[in-house]
Amino acid sequence: MSANPNSGRVMAKMGMQAAGELHTFTSDKGEVIHVMRYLLTKATWRQLSA
Repeated sequence: MSANPNSGRVMAKMGMQAAGELHTFTSDKGEVIHVMRYLLTKATWRQLSA
């Protein structure tokens, strides 16, 4: 989520790539939150595991 950018950085370090936005919602405080999708392909996983 855009509210937790550290999570996205961890996924990027693991080899995952941003694959777009799943949905957006507004928190009770009025903050717009973007829920992001990340992916790790089998080929990339194999490459990183080697």
